[in-house]
Amino acid sequence: MVRFHWHVEQGLSAFCPPAGVSAVSNKEGDVLHVNCEVELAGQKETLPVLFTVPANWLQFDQVASVGVVLGHGSNAADWKGRLATDLAITLASQGYVVCRYQCKQKEQRRQKMFEKALDACATSPYGKPVSHWILAGCGNGARVAAVVGARCRGSIIGYLFLGYPLTEPLPSAGKSRKVEGEPVEDSRGPLMNLEVPMCFITGDSDDTCSWQSLASLRPHLASWDVRAAFVPECDHVFRTPGGRGTSATAVRQACALAARWVQAVSEETLPQSGLPNLPEPPPPAAQDKTHEGSSLQTPAMQSRPQSHAHEAPATMNGIGLDDATMHDGTLSAHEELYEDEAGMDDVGYD
Repeated sequence: MVRFHWHVEQGLSAFCPPAGVSAVSNKEGDVLHVNCEVELAGQKETLPVLFTVPANWLQFDQVASVGVVLGHGSNAADWKGRLATDLAITLASQGYVVCRYQCKQKEQRRQKMFEKALDACATSPYGKPVSHWILAGCGNGARVAAVVGARCRGSIIGYLFLGYPLTEPLPSAGKSRKVEGEPVEDSRGPLMNLEVPMCFITGDSDDTCSWQSLASLRPHLASWDVRAAFVPECDHVFRTPGGRGTSATAVRQACALAARWVQAVSEETLPQSGLPNLPEPPPPAAQDKTHEGSSLQTPAMQSRPQSHAHEAPATMNGIGLDDATMHDGTLSAHEELYEDEAGMDDVGYD
């Protein structure tokens, strides 16, 4: 049997093994999962990478010029968990190439592997139509995306953060222990110098990335456009109160919001996206109206407590999840795609 092999850069190559491609059918259009391995110089183990692409990827004029690289959190199994899988399928159904990878090591190592995955996808035939990239991540995988963005060689046009651990401490890169009583740096630092648009999506019960925290941070960010959306009644891993695992409804809502933002960045229509722009509250005229040029509905807005001079955001209720914009309404058609789904109830995206 033959495997497809391509050169990435000096000391780095990648290949797609035999039977590495599988098709997924859904109402919006078929997509392909392409399992690949990246061979790293001087190492015996390879980096598992998964591309999710439109089924018509060979018709380059039908594939978006924007691709998405998605990093998992500290639990490496999440790279094929419900959130990552559903988000990849949703975006690929709309014409985007999505790249995921799996790295079981510490966060500093995952930063390097994020870059390798991006390089592998960009040099592959599947990434040929892509000229610009959005870096995304779940949990501390979002922090990985922010760190990598500052040193990527590709053309980065946006950052998508799902459950960003804003108030959590940065992992220590050094070997020496911190002096007792010394302030611990939180995770705001990697965001400061990112100049392109960014979007934060999390649950409205997320204490580590609240609207108040984002609003107070906004004046210090270099980005010219910062959006934030909060899925109701769930936390940073999109788990409902009392629930053990991610909520299917919350994941669908998060994917819908993410797809709306990716489309707006790609088409340069962020002001018309309907997503709240920090620190501005959503305008009353935009509430409960259908966003022009999109089949997603602008969600109904509920007021939240104010923080300093900034009005708090709308909580995202009533997300437009009609069959024209989301893949399987019940998600049941894709249950076989989730890695170790029987244990997913205990998996988080931290």
